Amino acid sequence: MADWSGLPLDILLSIAKRLSFEDLVAFGAVCTSWRPAATKENFDYSRQQIPWLMLFSSDVKPLAKFHSLSSEKTFDQLPHPREVYNQKLIYSSSGWIMSIDDSPREGAMSLFHPLSQAQIRLPRQSFVYVNRFALSASPSETNSDYIVIVIFHQWLKVAGHLALWKPGNSSWTLMTDESILVSDVAYHKGRFYAVDTRSRVLVLNIDQDDFNTVVVKEVMFLIKPVCETCLVESKESLLIVRDLTGHVRVSARCRETIGFEVYEVNIGDGTFVKVKNLGDRALFLGYQSSSFCVKASDFEGCRANCIYFIDGVTRKCNIYTSTNADDGNFESKYEGISQFQCFGDECRNIYPPTLLWLQPTF
Repeated sequence: MADWSGLPLDILLSIAKRLSFEDLVAFGAVCTSWRPAATKENFDYSRQQIPWLMLFSSDVKPLAKFHSLSSEKTFDQLPHPREVYNQKLIYSSSGWIMSIDDSPREGAMSLFHPLSQAQIRLPRQSFVYVNRFALSASPSETNSDYIVIVIFHQWLKVAGHLALWKPGNSSWTLMTDESILVSDVAYHKGRFYAVDTRSRVLVLNIDQDDFNTVVVKEVMFLIKPVCETCLVESKESLLIVRDLTGHVRVSARCRETIGFEVYEVNIGDGTFVKVKNLGDRALFLGYQSSSFCVKASDFEGCRANCIYFIDGVTRKCNIYTSTNADDGNFESKYEGISQFQCFGDECRNIYPPTLLWLQPTF
């Protein structure tokens, strides 16, 4: 039998540059001699993959699986420190996972990168419940200039307060104005922005010299009341997405997303305009994931002018597209894959399941 571990490096590099992201990850895990070829420097970014869908459950035994919507491949639980997926709550942002122990006392918190295996310990804090978190930049061995922000509250609600942490700080900094309840937060052009329950988009001015100072300034006021909203950073613009909900009978009458409205925020003058067509963009929204935007043509298998959304009631990944260029409403064209269909029969009895978007990065 041939000794494939002894292939010359130039041949390995030639193979690596022809692989998709997930295949390159698997390629580097074959043996130690192949690992030097499976690096980000040898990845052809014109072959980028659509973000992964991650299923997580701590019911009975920890379970984490990853599914690529473009290749339709499902990956079993990746190698990881055991305590990461043993936690009860996890969230995702910029390719990183935040895990939190939901015990009544102050729970352990950490950031974890599922591919590089990097782990960052966060200060313990009794947040009780966290909606989601966001990063100003992706942490790395050479980058400690980033900020972590979480939305937390004491009861199960759709909005909460803000807390911030920066490497080197021994504790979290809480937002000083407790009257503000935030439903989502995003990082855009050097600043964090938030949308609150009073239908305002706010800019969070964080004093870099004195991290304990957090000032909130109103940017604009939306005309229509907003029940469920997401903020999405889209390179040159900041988008706000309204969740249009209706009633549907599942086991009882409950709310379900039936479409979206998208607005582009003008930070300079506080105005906003309705987006009728996303063009070559695709948005990814989720309840415990930071929302993000990608250029669809850069991602194999990604549909342009679409919103990929994890529905909180049906627990399915749906795809929405603009059905009318005049009104700009994004409505469901067809139902995407459910968590059970793509993750297999073994996941059917999982409760409570968590579904996240994960941006696979090096």
